[in-house]
Amino acid sequence: MGQDAPGLSAATISRLKEVWKEEYGQWSQRDLSGKNYIYLWADGVHFGVRLEDASQCILVIIGATADGKKQLLAMTDGYRESEESWKELLLDLKQRGLTIDQHPKATECLAKDRHTLLTFYDFPAEHWQHIRTTNPIESTFSTVKLRTAKTRGCVSRASMLAMVFKLTKTAEQKWRTLKGHALLAQVVQGVRFKDGLQEGETRIAA
Repeated sequence: MGQDAPGLSAATISRLKEVWKEEYGQWSQRDLSGKNYIYLWADGVHFGVRLEDASQCILVIIGATADGKKQLLAMTDGYRESEESWKELLLDLKQRGLTIDQHPKATECLAKDRHTLLTFYDFPAEHWQHIRTTNPIESTFSTVKLRTAKTRGCVSRASMLAMVFKLTKTAEQKWRTLKGHALLAQVVQGVRFKDGLQEGETRIAA
């Protein structure tokens, strides 16, 4: 905000942070009885700032109400995005009264395929952001789509495929190496991982 921004002394900022902590504490304990959300989005957010624990991330759940409004439903810090951290957050919501299950069939489907959905937990945590999502494809092809959108007129299947191929190969030159690529050798060797950590490895508490 610049050096001339009024009222933002170190003392003022410290006071505001304490107020925000108190507001968060009250918000995170609010009663959720009777709340009804049609859709829920859940994700872990990693920030580019130095935290006390490098494994720390922010777990976020956003809900959509019946009238279409999005609301921040839950937010807490967790160890990486471990199964245990998500479990604690979801159980907390249930304990505070969020009990309406709008889509029992969808819940049954998730429960049935739980192991398959959570397979990524059996690989190094450094690899999670790469293997639990199709984003490497989506992000690449968003650029390709921008280029092909400029094409005018009818394009044959062969021409389209060739054009997309060339654009993708060009983009490939800038693809980043996987985070934690040094652990790939252990994966190939069959080393077992549980909740993102090699079995037997000491965990740092979040």
